[in-house]
Amino acid sequence: MIFLIPEYITIDKEFFSNYISVLKITPNVSNKLTHKDYMGAIYNLGINHDIIGDIFVNEKEGYVFCIKNMSEFIKLNLFNVGKQEVKVKELDIDLKEVKELKISTEEKEIITTSLRADAVLASMYNLSRSEVKEKINKGDLYINDKVNYYLDKPLKELDIVSFKRCGKLKIGKVIRKTRSNRYVLVVFKYV
Repeated sequence: MIFLIPEYITIDKEFFSNYISVLKITPNVSNKLTHKDYMGAIYNLGINHDIIGDIFVNEKEGYVFCIKNMSEFIKLNLFNVGKQEVKVKELDIDLKEVKELKISTEEKEIITTSLRADAVLASMYNLSRSEVKEKINKGDLYINDKVNYYLDKPLKELDIVSFKRCGKLKIGKVIRKTRSNRYVLVVFKYV
C-alpha cells in the first residue's frame, strides 16, 4: 500500500491511521535483534508479505508498519522474536518517535560470478547455487516486492531483494571486475 499525496493537499493523521498501524516491538532482554529476526517472526505467524510494510530496527526495539486490520492479530500472537520474549505496542503514526525512524543498512562488498539473482544470493549468504535454486523455486525470493521464480533474473543497481529466512538487501554499484572476470559488487544489507 502506498499513498502518493501532492503537497498542496492537507491530509490529517486520522486518514493514515485508518489504513496503517505502527507496532513497536520491544524485547524483554536487551539484545541486538536484526531486521531478519523481526521479519522472520512476523512471517512465522503465517502473515503474507503484502500485509507488512517497512521494518525499522535499532539497538533496543523494532518498528513494523502494517495494514491496520492486521495489527490486533500481531499484537495478540507475536510473543517471541529471535528467541527473545517481546512486548508489542501500537503507536500513533504522528508521534515524533515514528517520524524520526531511519532504515539501518550495513555496506558489504561481495564477489560474484554474475549479476544473476542466484549468483548474487549464493555469494551474499554463503549458500550453494542448488540451495538458492531450491529457495527460489519455493517462492522465497522477492525483487522490488514482487515474487520472482527466475534464477537468471539480472539484478540491477537500487533493486531491493528480500530472501526469506536470509534477509533483505539493496543492490549497489559494481565496483570493478576481477582478473578472473568476476564482479565486485556493493550491497547494502538491512540490519
